[in-house]
Amino acid sequence: MGSALSVIAIVLLFLLIGRLAGVVVSRARALGTRLGIGTFFLGVLLGLFTSAPEAAIAINAAAAQAPSLSAGNLIGGTAVLFGLIAALLAIRAGKLPVHEGISGLAAAGAYLLLPVILALDGSLSLVDALALGAGYFGVLVLVYGASRRQGFALPHVRLTDGSPRDILVLIAATAAIALCAAAVVRLTVPLAAAFGIPELVIGIVAYSLGTNLPELMIAARASKRPDALPVATLLGSALANPFMLGLLALSADRPLEFHDGFRAVAALYAAIVALFFVFARSGRRFHRGEGIALFALYVAFVLFASRVS
Repeated sequence: MGSALSVIAIVLLFLLIGRLAGVVVSRARALGTRLGIGTFFLGVLLGLFTSAPEAAIAINAAAAQAPSLSAGNLIGGTAVLFGLIAALLAIRAGKLPVHEGISGLAAAGAYLLLPVILALDGSLSLVDALALGAGYFGVLVLVYGASRRQGFALPHVRLTDGSPRDILVLIAATAAIALCAAAVVRLTVPLAAAFGIPELVIGIVAYSLGTNLPELMIAARASKRPDALPVATLLGSALANPFMLGLLALSADRPLEFHDGFRAVAALYAAIVALFFVFARSGRRFHRGEGIALFALYVAFVLFASRVS
């Protein structure tokens, strides 16, 4: 496919993803209202659905004996979620609500820093993988517990209230978004390579951004209303990344190893994550200036990762 046709196809796919994202947001809000699910917990669950592209890459990378490809995508993906998507939403909206309770946020922040701590020795072992898996479910329990303290409990879904239909439409629309995002990645990577863009930059920017297109479009649509759904969706997707990294390390025939420049890149990743949660806890919302700070740190992350490659 020529470059012009690739650009046209990418634009059309973006438009389709935007339309599907609107369906996901409207159905998710309707389902949450009908079942009495808190906005923050609903967003975290929605973020798990939107992690389908990363999960597919992890499975394919493990099958192809190339786990480092997925590992880089998962690490870069969290930087994209917080340093790019959340930052741009805050810059555009001026104020981006987070959540009333902060106990779940503290645990989530600690968990997202866990891969960096475990990989300080240059690798992720079987024990590290098990720790990432256990930590993920522990954070979900804490987030659910915070939701219960606000009056939410797992509801009984009745076949007559429209909830099953909403759930099916939600799953189908999210799957369609994941497929469209995968197509965008397949078109964007060779297009960027044709223009001489470095391979690592393609991986960190095009690949990580491409696999997070569902989160980008859903969060952008959801940000039109002043609630915590956009940030919760990004957080839910980010929490899934270390979990999938653990599954990747668990399925590999040897520990995942990282090159010498990983520590410096990981330090910038940790700075993005830490700054995100500091801002989230400080005023329970992101302001435009905080979005600019996160975006600047993300740019530094991309530039430095390109240099160490």
